Formats: sequence, C-alpha cells, structure tokens
Amino acid sequence: MTELTNWLPKTVEELDIDVILGDFNAGDYTKPDRNFAESRETFRVMVDKLSPYYVNMCNLPTRIDPKTATKSCIDHVFVKTELATSVSNLIVHYEVEYSDHYPITFSIEIPDKSDSNTL
Repeated sequence: MTELTNWLPKTVEELDIDVILGDFNAGDYTKPDRNFAESRETFRVMVDKLSPYYVNMCNLPTRIDPKTATKSCIDHVFVKTELATSVSNLIVHYEVEYSDHYPITFSIEIPDKSDSNTL
C-alpha cells in the first residue's frame, strides 16, 4: 500500500485516468498481519490523496473472510469527481462465490472529450 500511496499524488495530477479500481487491502477490516486502525489509516491516506479529484463509488462489503464469515469493504471503485454522476448500476454480486471477494460491476458513461465546445 505504501507504493500505491506514494504513486497516487503524481498520477492523479499528471495522468488522465477516469477510473481507479481494485482490491486495495485497505478499509474497515482486521487481518492477522494488520490491525483495524492500521488498515483504516491506510485507506484514509489513500482517500486524502485522491480527493478532490476522485470519489469512492463503492462503500459496500466486497469480501468475506472464509474463516469468520466477516464481511469487509476493501475493494474500491474511484471515479473522477466530474464523472461521479455518470456511474450507475453499481452492484456487488454476493451470489457469485468463486473467491473470497465478490465481483463488482457498474456502468459509466464517459463523455467524448473531442466534443468539447469552446467559445
């Protein structure tokens, strides 16, 4: 996670990325090698570095611990702030159990940047 949080500030300001998504191993959960406070702090740092450029669209449990059946929110979908209203149909597919993470699907309508009107 340190590599990611070090990479984000440069990327957010320098690259044109509309969506950042994945299993960031950060959020409201406890793991044998990481306690709740550490995990939550890592997530807070990541969100702080992404703000105000990105909004986290997935705040639902996306993983289930196979041993304890505890659900946690560690998979995240960040979209550019100006595209947040273009995201729809975000679904965590709890019925699909191929892994300890549930698949996430969503729709996003990204405007064609070549259609921009200038005065």
